[in-house]
Amino acid sequence: MKIKNVGKVFRENFPKKKTVEEIIEEKVIKPTEDKNLTPEERVERQAEKIISALTEYPEDRDAIMRRVNQDPRISQGAIDKSAVKATDSPEVSARVVATIAKGASDDATLYVMENSRLSQNEAIEVANTLENEEAQKEGACTLLVKLYNSLKNVEAQASVLSKIQNCLLGEERTDEVNRELYKVIAKNFAITYYQCNGAISLYNMEKLIPLDEMMRVKMPQKIEEEYINLLGDNEENKFDKEEVINIFLEKIAQEAAEEAKQQGKSIDLFSPSNLGNLTDEEIENYLDFLSKYMPGLTDLTRGNIRDRLKEQEQEGYTVDKFIATVRDLPDGERGRYLRILSGLSTREMDTVVQCIESGLVGNLSKKKVKDRRNYLSAINSSIEKRQNKEKNKQKKMTTKYKIASRENTPKVKKAEWGDDPR
Repeated sequence: MKIKNVGKVFRENFPKKKTVEEIIEEKVIKPTEDKNLTPEERVERQAEKIISALTEYPEDRDAIMRRVNQDPRISQGAIDKSAVKATDSPEVSARVVATIAKGASDDATLYVMENSRLSQNEAIEVANTLENEEAQKEGACTLLVKLYNSLKNVEAQASVLSKIQNCLLGEERTDEVNRELYKVIAKNFAITYYQCNGAISLYNMEKLIPLDEMMRVKMPQKIEEEYINLLGDNEENKFDKEEVINIFLEKIAQEAAEEAKQQGKSIDLFSPSNLGNLTDEEIENYLDFLSKYMPGLTDLTRGNIRDRLKEQEQEGYTVDKFIATVRDLPDGERGRYLRILSGLSTREMDTVVQCIESGLVGNLSKKKVKDRRNYLSAINSSIEKRQNKEKNKQKKMTTKYKIASRENTPKVKKAEWGDDPR
C-alpha cells in the first residue's frame, strides 16, 4: 500500500472524535431548526433528540448535558420534557435519566425521583441538584421512602446512619420528613431486633435523633408496628415491647447519670423532663435505672423526677399538639426556636414552664417589642424595690431591738494579769 493512502485508510477506520459542541449541533439543534415546527413541536423534538444524544454518546454524557443547559437555543421546557419522557420510557437507561434530571427544573427532578428506576445513590445525586427549599424537603421524603423500601437485612448501623444522613438534604426537618425518618429508623430497629435475637443498638441512631425524642414519638410502638409488618403477629415471633421500652429508658438513664457525674451536679438537672406518656411502672423502671447508674439517689430527687414525668400525662398535652403549633412558625424561625429550646437545662425549662403557666408569656405576646421590654423592666424594678424594702425592714428590726452583732457589740478593755482591777 502506498504511503499516501495510509492516512486515508486510518481516517476511514478511526474517524476523528466529535466534540461536545459538534454532537449537540448535529444531534439536537439541526433536527429541530424546521421553521414550520410549532413551539410545542420543537420542545417535543428537542426532548427526544437530547435523550438520543445522551444514549448514543455515553462517554460524553455529563459534558453533553452541561452544554445542553448552557445553550440558549435549547429551552428549559425541552430539558424538563426530556427528563419526563426518559423516566417514562423503559428503554432509556437509569444513568441517562439521572443525567437529564440533574439539569432539569425542581418539579421535573422530583417527578424523576418519584417515578424512575434510579438507584438510591443515583437518586441522592439527583436530589442534591434541587434548589428550592420546599423541593428539597419533598426530595428528602422521596429519598427516605426509597431507603425504607430497600431495607431488607441487618446492616452495620454506621452504614445505615450514613444512608439516612444522605437522604436529609437540609438541616431542618419538617413533620413530613420526620414521619418518613421515624419509619426508616423503626424498620431498621425491627430488622435488627428479629435477626439479632432481640438486640437493639441505639448508639448510632441517637446521633441523629436524641433518645428522649424517640420516646416522645413512641419509637418502641413504631418498632413493634414494623416488626408485625415484617413477620406478622404470631406467637412464634413475639415482640416484647416492654423490653424494648426498657432498653431505651436504661440508655437514657445511663447517659443522664454519666453527664451528672462529669459536671458534678444533681442528676435531676440532666434527666429529661419529658419522655412521653409513660405508665407508672415505666416511670418506676426509669427511676430504678437512674439509681443503678447513680447510687445514693435520694427519695426527694426520685420524687421530683417522677412528678415531672407524670406531668406529661395531664389532659390536653400531646406531642402532636405541640408539633401542630410549631408547624405554624415561619420556616426560618422554627429551627432556631427549637435549637434554643433543646439547649435549655431542666431548671431553665422549668422556669419557662412557670412563665407560661403564670400568664406572663401570654401577656407579653400581646405587646409590641418595645412595650415588652418596658413591661419586663417594670416587673424587675418592682421586684428589686420589694427586696430592698425587705432588707430595710430587717435592718430596722435589728436596730430597734439592739440585736447583738459582731459590729455593734461594745468592746471591753482587756485586763492584764497582775493588774489591780480596783
